[in-house]
Amino acid sequence: MIFVVYRIQKISFKNDGKVELVFTDKSKLKVSQNLALEMNLRSDMELSHVEYQQLEGKIHIEKCRKKLLDYLSRRPHARKELRQKMARTRDYSYELIDALLDEAESQGFINDLEFARLFVEDSINLRKQDGPGKIRSRLSLKGVSSAIIDQVMLEFASDPEDEYEKIIQLALKKWRTYQSNLELHKRKARLYRFLISRGFPSHLVGNAVSEVSRQTGDY
Repeated sequence: MIFVVYRIQKISFKNDGKVELVFTDKSKLKVSQNLALEMNLRSDMELSHVEYQQLEGKIHIEKCRKKLLDYLSRRPHARKELRQKMARTRDYSYELIDALLDEAESQGFINDLEFARLFVEDSINLRKQDGPGKIRSRLSLKGVSSAIIDQVMLEFASDPEDEYEKIIQLALKKWRTYQSNLELHKRKARLYRFLISRGFPSHLVGNAVSEVSRQTGDY
């Protein structure tokens, strides 16, 4: 029986924090400094075929972890959203992705409740045209559970009068963009569809459309 042996000929420390391993057959591998220390890698070290495969496996895990942390460094993510992004490349198994997501969640890097709170707060402050229904829909698409969505939406629920005033102001702004020669019922229908599409409750939208037509002198 022939045993394959991989001998490390040279180890080089790179500026990117990686360690390059050059083997006697001229093949190369890059590993993190942490992994090099963990496995006590050094020049003239011999690795069996099993040990070499283990090293490749650890490198694969490191790449997956780095990809995950890259996503999280750009902005917060919900767990399901992050899982879907990680799986798109098809470079990593769902088992590995889920294991690293569990790791990130236990370390506090992923928290769907806090993500939902930040998302709703940003939506209220930055996306003023979005009503509760629209925010709920967008959170659901991110993979946040309905229980968390219900909890956070209740936390950030607006006073009914303030919510209605927000709809009125948005409706007035939209109403002014319609051509004056457009038939009244068509303007009302367009405004109704617009406000519904922004996620506002139908009963408030109906009242707002009537209110705007009265305020502008169109009945």
